[in-house]
Amino acid sequence: MKQIKRKKFCILVNPVAGDGKTTKIFTKIQPLFDTSSVQSVKYFS
Repeated sequence: MKQIKRKKFCILVNPVAGDGKTTKIFTKIQPLFDTSSVQSVKYFS
């Protein structure tokens, strides 16, 4: 279940990676993901 959510998350944020609002969202949800997901978040932001 967690992996499925993570894939959808990456797909949804990928097109808007440069948006400042998206970066703020990353900061809020980052603790919800494990280490590998956090790396993806840092990459997008």
